Amino acid sequence: MYTIAVCDDEKKEINNIVKLLKKFSKNNELNFKIETFLSSNELFCYIREGNIPDILFLDIYMEHENGIEAAKKLRDFGFENVIIFITTSKEHALEAYKVNAIQYLVKPLEEQKLFMILKKLTEIYEKEPEQYIVLRINGMIQRILVSDIIYCEAQKNYQCIHFIDGSKKKIRITMTALYDYVHKWPEFVKVGCSYFVNLSHIKSLNSKELVFVNGKTFYLPRGTYAALKEAYFQYYCNQEV
Repeated sequence: MYTIAVCDDEKKEINNIVKLLKKFSKNNELNFKIETFLSSNELFCYIREGNIPDILFLDIYMEHENGIEAAKKLRDFGFENVIIFITTSKEHALEAYKVNAIQYLVKPLEEQKLFMILKKLTEIYEKEPEQYIVLRINGMIQRILVSDIIYCEAQKNYQCIHFIDGSKKKIRITMTALYDYVHKWPEFVKVGCSYFVNLSHIKSLNSKELVFVNGKTFYLPRGTYAALKEAYFQYYCNQEV
């Protein structure tokens, strides 16, 4: 699923873009989740909550804030995904590229040109599978390489993510929500209610503990060894124990 955000202070323009996006997704059998915003403030609130669209359509001429300035704030906040500007004029084209916008579309949007851009973007996403998750940590949007994570543990209202280099980061999120970010990678499995581990980084394990390839020791919660051992063998050997 691709999440696409559209930010424009004119409802009519939003409806036009959404109509085209739905047509493209239907024609290409793609699943689009489309979020719409009538102001940059609404968009900022959405992203600050940890919602990161894959593609952002951003109007330049909005009543309360210029779209270029809004894009600068998003980049400073850590938003790295695709921005496509939509506008009634080519006046700000140079500024648009200074904030790494990939395209600058003039209203009314041409269906053929929009579809060509979307086709190119979705093909790139398909060829380069996502290897990162994007989380809000210490007030900043941060992109985390999934393969760097060795395990995560719950600490009251926070989750502590441990990395292969020995560092760790705390994030205010539920274990369920954080696991939802990584569960599509088969190497991540839950260990009890308060942990998940990356099987690809396990060097050895027994009924009491496991040792990661970086030397870090993880003590297993009671009653979790059997399920973890089975998951470990299935991951590496594709066989049941």
